[in-house]
Amino acid sequence: MGTDDRELLEAVRATLSRRAGELDASTRARLAAARRRALEAHRAPRLVGWWPALPALAAALALLVFKAPRPPEPAPPVRAETFALLGEPEGAELLELAEFYRLLDEETSDVPPPS
Repeated sequence: MGTDDRELLEAVRATLSRRAGELDASTRARLAAARRRALEAHRAPRLVGWWPALPALAAALALLVFKAPRPPEPAPPVRAETFALLGEPEGAELLELAEFYRLLDEETSDVPPPS
């Protein structure tokens, strides 16, 4: 803080002290009480306001950890018989038919059988 700032600060303090002396006792008491409350609020720990949010934060973190989307399973390896089928005239049709039945089985696996 420079010399000019200190001089200004002292002038402001002197003016405020002189003016405070002109106030009545009840106003001075109210101002002093307000100052004490402001200083106490400033000294209060700020982390206390976060305590109610901690369970929600823990639940959100647990949800992210346990319900995060999993990467898809890799496709099964292609067997040598599959390549042999591709060389035959009806091989491509058989592979398409096998793929169709595999997809049909996946889609209907959760459907109950007719009674």
